[in-house]
Amino acid sequence: MIRKLWKIIQNNERLIRITSTIYYYVMLNRVRGKTKNNIINNGGYLKKCKININGVGNKIIIDKSVRLINCNIRIHGNDCVLHIQKNCFIENLIFHFEDNRCQILIGTNNIFSGGEFAVAENDSVIEIGCNCLFSREVEIVTTDSHSILDKNSLTRINNAKNVKIGNNVWIGAHAVLLKGSTIPNCCVIGRNTVVTKSFCIENCILAGVPAKIVKENILWQVERI
Repeated sequence: MIRKLWKIIQNNERLIRITSTIYYYVMLNRVRGKTKNNIINNGGYLKKCKININGVGNKIIIDKSVRLINCNIRIHGNDCVLHIQKNCFIENLIFHFEDNRCQILIGTNNIFSGGEFAVAENDSVIEIGCNCLFSREVEIVTTDSHSILDKNSLTRINNAKNVKIGNNVWIGAHAVLLKGSTIPNCCVIGRNTVVTKSFCIENCILAGVPAKIVKENILWQVERI
């Protein structure tokens, strides 16, 4: 009976809005901050989540069948975008935005088990594909946070860089993806790995500090065979 009711709800956009709104208020979610012309478009199901927005023109778009549990969304800037596409399950994750026009774009059917995604500095982006599996305490950042200068010219030499993760990527516990990281489709990132650059070979295992390719021509799946 419950499954039939759930299927009916998921096939009706109006029922999705109604049930997600009721769920949002019942499940102890909180919105704080000075907000103006910000949009929170929620079609998912949030439980014990915190949203703090300080800025204008920001957008939080959560598609249907998305579940967020004990997550924290912090936006300190203008015109930033968080878009989580349908059928994602996310728990214990911090989304941190700082400065203007930053984006975190997440595809469909992903599972995240904790950590922090941080986009800071103007126009920086974290983009994650579909069907990915992230273990606990994964950190992704687009910036070093502080400035490193050339001693002679006093110009900054450590500007932000985007991070892009392809489809069907499995990332192990406590992995760190630093600015400029690119992970191709169908790759595995080992536990405690630190990725510092862009990789281009699909179907490989990356591991180590810093990350390097340790095995090629692999496939992975959730089920233990």
